[in-house]
Amino acid sequence: MFVAVAKVDSKVMDDETKGLLFEGASISQLGKLFGMDNRTVQSKITGLEPAGRRAGHPIYSVKEAAPFLVEMQLNIDDIEQVITYVRKLNHTNLPKMLTKEFWHAMLAKQKFEVQAGDLWPTDKVAEVYGDLVKAVRVPLILAKDSILNEVELTGRQHQILDAIIDGLLGDLQDAVAKQFGARAAQDFGDDDL
Repeated sequence: MFVAVAKVDSKVMDDETKGLLFEGASISQLGKLFGMDNRTVQSKITGLEPAGRRAGHPIYSVKEAAPFLVEMQLNIDDIEQVITYVRKLNHTNLPKMLTKEFWHAMLAKQKFEVQAGDLWPTDKVAEVYGDLVKAVRVPLILAKDSILNEVELTGRQHQILDAIIDGLLGDLQDAVAKQFGARAAQDFGDDDL
């Protein structure tokens, strides 16, 4: 005896659910999802831009709204948990009152890292990089002259040596241009000799 079994596809979603999950949810839908009244939802997502509009009302991405609506349960006595939470916290999720303090702290951190030598301003990095390129560039050019003074090369050998050294110098200039722009590459060009 055979029994017919109906196959149920658990991946099927109705249009309303798809719209809610993929397009966005209204304030009242977010309230139902997160167990809050509309005023609470509205106050918690202040500053969050709507993902669009449905039936004339703003809708919000559930993914973007969730961090505003789900409160993390922190044990204030567990300092490691608090530090981990704060490190993962995005500055855009901070209350407006703390935004100034966040950027002030970031600036203080930068100053500390500069003083410790762990953070360099871009112009200093470009200067050091340029000095390194020059330190390699000059000996390469002089090496070609030294070889020509020490050994008599055939025309073909001379071409090969020129091609190798010119290729290396071109690679150095391309590396500078890639890191710091074409203008910087010109600064480390042939006129430095």
